[in-house]
Amino acid sequence: MHRFYIRDYVALDEFIITDKELSHQLTKVLRIKTGERVIIFNGTDNYDYLCELGEMVGKEMSFTLVEKVEKISQVKGTTNLYFAIPKSGVEDILRSCTEIGADNFYPIITERTEKKDLNYERLSKIIVEASEQCGRNSVPKLNYTQRLNDVSPFPTNSVVYHTKNTDPFTAARSFPKGSTDPFAPSPSPREGARRAEGVISIFIGPEGGFTDQEIENMVIRGVIVRNLPTYTLRTVTAAPVCLFDSMATF
Repeated sequence: MHRFYIRDYVALDEFIITDKELSHQLTKVLRIKTGERVIIFNGTDNYDYLCELGEMVGKEMSFTLVEKVEKISQVKGTTNLYFAIPKSGVEDILRSCTEIGADNFYPIITERTEKKDLNYERLSKIIVEASEQCGRNSVPKLNYTQRLNDVSPFPTNSVVYHTKNTDPFTAARSFPKGSTDPFAPSPSPREGARRAEGVISIFIGPEGGFTDQEIENMVIRGVIVRNLPTYTLRTVTAAPVCLFDSMATF
């Protein structure tokens, strides 16, 4: 059954949709007929709304609410993904990481970033489509591009994934004194529950990786370096792999 994101929808027994783009998709692309049902979600609550299509007059479509289904998210906490803009594949990053469970996307420009311009309107639509298709009841936010050096202050519990494991980086793999390592085993159920409700921010580098100076600057500002024991990954591969690793461990 098709799912659609309608931000302003509230649980009305009857309502009318006047969005021309959505009307075209429903009637011309999907060819949904009167009496057929779709799922609507608004991105602000944990419900799927099963609705039945009624009359269609021009571009207006009336719907009747049939059932309200509560959905409990299996993804705990909030995850921010800071990723260096790759030459190609931004759409793949946003699509796959939306499906995995990222909450906020932050495109960043690093010393080795070559592409700097993004089509935010198009990318936002891709995020919405991925949210509709994967069944999640929230839509991640795509933030505007910023330079890595302009990220200030760095979020608490920030992690950068890196393939190097040399002494300068190994020494930096512990969180600064007074902060919490979200990857460490929980000493108690209560502590584990507290971490599950927290926030973690993940930094993914560009093709060629972050420079040593960038890594050192992040460490100085409280970012933990997490070793990635694998071959060198493209940014479009590293983003979902590291996101999944952090969420599975967090």
